[in-house]
Amino acid sequence: MMLRLIVITVITLFFSACSSYGPSSNIFSRNDAGSSYDVNYGEILFIKKVKIDGNSSFIGTWGGAQIGRNVGQKVGERRTNPIAGTVGAIAGAVAGEALEKEVTSKSGIEITVKIDNGNTIAIVQPDEGIFKEGDRVRVLIGPKGQARVGEYIASN
Repeated sequence: MMLRLIVITVITLFFSACSSYGPSSNIFSRNDAGSSYDVNYGEILFIKKVKIDGNSSFIGTWGGAQIGRNVGQKVGERRTNPIAGTVGAIAGAVAGEALEKEVTSKSGIEITVKIDNGNTIAIVQPDEGIFKEGDRVRVLIGPKGQARVGEYIASN
């Protein structure tokens, strides 16, 4: 029973990590479809590696609590099992949430761009490995202020 619960929790965390995404030059959410973006052009001045925080949901917390409860109930004498189970559930919930946040975090970059109009902006997005300092880029700014850097597309 315990092994099955651990396997289910690990598989769930794996798929939640694979399914999470953030703004990038090539990935748009369903809500972004049909939105208009202001397009600016500029040059990348600086790129800094960053870590984009993962998300935590009930999955990691609940899975950790269940595993912690099961482990805690196996500790101690029969009459202290409920207390040990409760302590284990609390510790497991905290650990499960932290594990889920770590599993769903991503490597990102902060891109500082000098826009052609003279403004300088910085945007954080997942690291796709396609940008370097000095590159000419497009900066898309959405209706809610969200922004992303994309590859420059020269017009003919």
